[in-house]
Amino acid sequence: MKWTRRDVLKGLGGIPILGAVWWAGASNAVSKKRERSAILEQLNIEPSLPKAVKAIGGDPIRVGIIGFGIRGEQLCRALGYATEEWIAEMRIAHEEDPNNNRLQDFLDQDKLNVDLVAVCDAFDIHAERAMKINPDKPLKRFTTHQEMIRSGEVDAVIIATPDHWHAPMAIDALQNGIHAYLEKPMTHTIEETYRLREAARKSKAKLMVGHQHRQTLSFQTAQDIIDKGILGHVSLIQTNTNRNDDNGAWNYDIHEQANENTI
Repeated sequence: MKWTRRDVLKGLGGIPILGAVWWAGASNAVSKKRERSAILEQLNIEPSLPKAVKAIGGDPIRVGIIGFGIRGEQLCRALGYATEEWIAEMRIAHEEDPNNNRLQDFLDQDKLNVDLVAVCDAFDIHAERAMKINPDKPLKRFTTHQEMIRSGEVDAVIIATPDHWHAPMAIDALQNGIHAYLEKPMTHTIEETYRLREAARKSKAKLMVGHQHRQTLSFQTAQDIIDKGILGHVSLIQTNTNRNDDNGAWNYDIHEQANENTI
């Protein structure tokens, strides 16, 4: 059977590329579900989750966080470390709304064999909060990223600073054999991009940029579909995000004690 482009889009609607909600509304009959399965089978597309990753063994990776603002704190939670204030806030949120399971999701996440050991932040309030995030021992505070990188006490750093610091810090880390995860944007200028690329090529350490969506199922499936030419020539891809509050738009209040004398 030859499928039309419209048929293909219907089949793809059930996987995360076009949205399960749209597909559910368009195909409530068993025959439609069979048709979708037939399309996916013929196109050699398997909308399944990635294979489970084995537990990470060996010595824990010693990680230092550079920049413990909003994003830095979020990234630490992804590693399995949360502040007492956040945990208390999430408990209250769950009591008010039983469907809010953010705390339980955090507690249930896999252990990553990571030891968060150090923090570097120019703002004392942020640094002091980070120092208490590891329940086993306080984080060591460094006043500069160079001191942390050259200390011999970290294997990797997470860079969650203002944008213009991303590339210089990552380059310093790579040149000293320290793995670096840095937030987007990767660099602040084109010239920095070439310098960072050169540092990554020469270093035995690994560089990772925080474009996590490229690693999720929907984006990997989309790439597979394009590579196979299933949709024909794709000349334009458009995505949108709609945010209707300050937090969603990343417009955050400045801490009342943050000023030119404290940062």
